[in-house]
Amino acid sequence: MSLSQDIKFVQCKSFHGRYGTIENKFTYNVDCVLIPVHEKFKSSSKLFKHNAFGLFSFHDKDHGMQGTDIPVAEFAKDILQSEGLTDVCDGQIWLFTQPRCLGYIFNPVSFWYFHNKTGQLIAVMAEVNNRDGGRHFYICRHDDYRPIGNKDKIRVEKIFHVSPFQERQGEYEFKFRFEGKRIGAWIDYKNGDDGVYTTLSGKPTPLKTSTLIKSACARPFGALRIVFLIYWQALKLKFKGGTYRKAPRQNEKRISR
Repeated sequence: MSLSQDIKFVQCKSFHGRYGTIENKFTYNVDCVLIPVHEKFKSSSKLFKHNAFGLFSFHDKDHGMQGTDIPVAEFAKDILQSEGLTDVCDGQIWLFTQPRCLGYIFNPVSFWYFHNKTGQLIAVMAEVNNRDGGRHFYICRHDDYRPIGNKDKIRVEKIFHVSPFQERQGEYEFKFRFEGKRIGAWIDYKNGDDGVYTTLSGKPTPLKTSTLIKSACARPFGALRIVFLIYWQALKLKFKGGTYRKAPRQNEKRISR
């Protein structure tokens, strides 16, 4: 499904539920944006900047391969070419992510939605970051490149360490939705009897100054607030008896599928 060609604001609900030996769950509101990577874009609000400081902002350097400083559109084309997706993903590309707030950024995960020319969702790339500054890309698609439906489940092996309270091994099961009234991702991580179920979804709306002001007042400090909440939940897990694991040496592979 195609959306009008401008940046969208998405007020999301994020659920995080741990199951297994130690249970823990919480739900937070998270402010995200939807960026049209497939074409040049500009902000419709003076409070939202591109590659410049602002109350909210989006910077190309916050995404893509670390150590490079290329525009997101160029990086997306490189991924399509390297993954052999250029012919089947010949439509719109949208990046679903958290913006910077007052210059600060931390994105546990961002999602790149790749469509064909008829508007069907063909592939999604999960861009995962950890608190150690690492980054990994999971390519989610069907083996036969058929469109991804709302109920389709796509499994990928977990090879990137994220949470110190979870092992690096295991499997992710992804579900995705990209519609005018709802966009989101649902992730079920399993490692034996343990695991975590995570969701991030919301309704895309026009990027307005009034919306950004309300967001800044209701959920101040943006990504910095998310980092505080992550550490708060980590402290709760520690008190519940969760095992803290040192980060293992990361797999040198940067992209997996």
